[in-house]
Amino acid sequence: MTDDVFRAYRTSAGTLSWRRRGVVFDFPPVLPYIAGILNVTPDSFSDGGSYATVDKAVAHALDMAEAGAAIVDVGGQSTRPGSLPVSAEEEMGRILPVLEALRTAFGDEAYSGPHVLLSLDTDKAEVADFVLSRGLADMLNDESGGDTAMAEAAARHKTPLVLMHRPAGPGRGSLEAVMEDLAEIRRAYMEAGLRPECLALDPGLGFGKDEDENLALFSNCGKLLELGSPLYIGASRKRFIGKYSGNAEAGRRLGGSLAAALWAAAAGAAFVRVHDVRETAEALAMYAAIRKAASRNSTGRGGETDGQR
Repeated sequence: MTDDVFRAYRTSAGTLSWRRRGVVFDFPPVLPYIAGILNVTPDSFSDGGSYATVDKAVAHALDMAEAGAAIVDVGGQSTRPGSLPVSAEEEMGRILPVLEALRTAFGDEAYSGPHVLLSLDTDKAEVADFVLSRGLADMLNDESGGDTAMAEAAARHKTPLVLMHRPAGPGRGSLEAVMEDLAEIRRAYMEAGLRPECLALDPGLGFGKDEDENLALFSNCGKLLELGSPLYIGASRKRFIGKYSGNAEAGRRLGGSLAAALWAAAAGAAFVRVHDVRETAEALAMYAAIRKAASRNSTGRGGETDGQR
């Protein structure tokens, strides 16, 4: 079995492990794995147009890998409120040159950086099937909201899939509704051939939910672990963060986004999907150090201080 074949299995202890291309995801993880966002779109809500050329996209992906991303999540269609959908042909015209260049860049013998998985962020099963059939992505970030053709494509190509909640209409933004919807779609995806070991769940923050619903859902996101799949959180720079952190400009929501990543870690999330990889990695490392120190059974102060205030 070659290293580019995806493997998902339960260990003897009952924990879950994913392995592909030298990347290992063990669940539950010590800290969430970081998925770095790579939007190759002209109109995404935060960084539209920043990485719309192949050279810029590849450079940014390499930077994110070096900064601590385990996944580079490539998307060719904006999902910001009010954005217009694009055709499958236009979406593929944006993503295929980038995915091909990324596969070459990360597979080059001269590349000595960390291994990463390439993730395709799409809501179109035909795009997913085309990309997976050419080996250009290692996993799917499924934004369809429940198209079983996505599950069929993932099963056919033995690819892990992140199922995101995306309600068809209003009134399904509460924790209870999200859990009901995801449980139902999860069953349908299993019936379509997707193995349960290959699935992660995303509550879909910002999709079909207002700011208050997003905050309430996110504050209880750990409950989603009861559905039996790893938890994938995409809160970075979202509008509800702007509302509660007091910053209306999406690109300036770093502080709120870091707070969200730390909350997701404390809730047991397996993945955090972020724009600011380096800062998120640093925040998670500090969180881990504090958590480790707090868990020590020590009654003395001891140790040296660095004298900083």
